[in-house]
Formats: sequence, C-alpha cells, structure tokens
Amino acid sequence: MTLYARLTEDGLVLETCEHEPTGCFHPDIAKEFQTVPEGAEPGDSIVSGKIVKAVTPDPPPAQVPTEQRLVPRNEFLNALTRVERIAINDVANDDAELKDFLNQLEINGHFDLEQGEDIALLDRLEAQGVLSEASVTAIKALK
Repeated sequence: MTLYARLTEDGLVLETCEHEPTGCFHPDIAKEFQTVPEGAEPGDSIVSGKIVKAVTPDPPPAQVPTEQRLVPRNEFLNALTRVERIAINDVANDDAELKDFLNQLEINGHFDLEQGEDIALLDRLEAQGVLSEASVTAIKALK
C-alpha cells in the first residue's frame, strides 16, 4: 500500500494519508502530498527518502512531594536552654537575619525544618557559640 504525506520544506511529516490524496483533499492541498516510506507518521522527518523517527524526550521524573517538617514555636524554643534563649535575643539586636528569623517564628508559630536558610542560620549560631551542638542537633531531630 502506498503512503502519502504532506511535508514541510525541511522534510517534517505534517500529516499522512493512506488513500490517493486527490480523492480526500481539496486539489490545492492534495498537490502538496508525496509518497513516503511505509511507517512514516506525523512528527517524523523524511531525509534522503528514509524515515527519521521523531525523538520524544523522556518525561521528567515524577517529583516526590516532600513532607513538611514544621515544628511548633514552643517546641523549638524548648529545645534550647534558658542561656541560649537569652543569648539569641541579645545577638538578635545586632543581627538582622536572626531578628527576621525570630519575627517569622513569632508570626508563623512554627519553624520549618526544610527551610535551608533557617538551618544555615542555626549552624551559624552554633559556630558562633550562641547555640550548643546538642541544641542544634535536638532541633534538627524534631518532628
């Protein structure tokens, strides 16, 4: 059986027809069809009389939803010692990032363990000696 296709100038198959195009299409369109090898499909290309199959990219991997790890404000603060809570408030006076963190903790009522900036802030406070390693580890283990 003969297969006909309408092609672009570059040989891209726009549509195919298994019947004589003059019997299926308006004459102006029918004259655009030409014979192509069996198996050609829309999206393929015809190069030097041979079919080049269209390459469809692999779909992106399904994203696994991450579980939110929200720790209530009181649990976050209870993971700290009294000395650490006082030190955080003292340091916050001169640390805009920490001040913002404490404001967000107050407004939101929780700490998001998946928030990379906040985890980095905890690590920085540990490195500065404001928080102990034990307290930061305890916070990261919450929820």
